Amino acid sequence: MKIIRIISVISVFLFWGCASNAQNSKLTKEDYDSPIKGTDTAVVQIGLDEEGMPFVENDSVVVTVGQRIVLVGPFEFSIRFPKGSPFEEDKYQTRDAVMNFIVPLELEEQMKKKRADRLVFKYDIIAGDKVLDPMMIILPR
Repeated sequence: MKIIRIISVISVFLFWGCASNAQNSKLTKEDYDSPIKGTDTAVVQIGLDEEGMPFVENDSVVVTVGQRIVLVGPFEFSIRFPKGSPFEEDKYQTRDAVMNFIVPLELEEQMKKKRADRLVFKYDIIAGDKVLDPMMIILPR
């Protein structure tokens, strides 16, 4: 009887994992909506745990070309984008707890030329000497 329960529990977790991966691989604009209703603004809320390690509510943010991204967090933090990201600078610093970007419109033409349905990369959120590296997924409009 215990073996059947263990197999049932394992099957449920495997099913959830497979369903989650399938959903992520077929992401479309209809799978999400703006966190601020009535706007085109995606918000990334950054917090710090007891040890000063940054955290975000979601491991990834999904945005479209031309969309505004606002990062709100501790009083001082910085964002570092990987080389080749669509943003003008590699690193941005704030001392007022808010930072915002607009996903460049030119990116859409580049994505069409490469026949890419999305651009996916990790970026760093840095608070003090602690670094978190969530994902950013950019979709065409």
